Amino acid sequence: MFPSNRLIEGKCYPGKRALESPEAKAQWQLFLGGNKERLVAEGMARNWFQLFGREEELFDAYVTEDYLPIQIMSTLVVLLTLDEDDVFPEVEEEDDDDKLHRERFGF
Repeated sequence: MFPSNRLIEGKCYPGKRALESPEAKAQWQLFLGGNKERLVAEGMARNWFQLFGREEELFDAYVTEDYLPIQIMSTLVVLLTLDEDDVFPEVEEEDDDDKLHRERFGF
């Protein structure tokens, strides 16, 4: 697995010891049976990544799974993508009064 730097910043790490995605398991069986079709499916980030410290926060985060079977190499390539907003939710900007209060009183 080759994760992007942005995924690592979001604490989504590769390194699952076993294939946990139900869709990936099904696609692997089809691939072994000779399937050559490309497919796009949805899965859960928790089935693909170790989410140290973010398991609860990203429990329902979806990934898009793009399957590319390469029979001649006996390889099933899976491209995983996550919505950046799921990994990095927007932080509310504080207004000027809140900022001044925080700077003055420390909270």
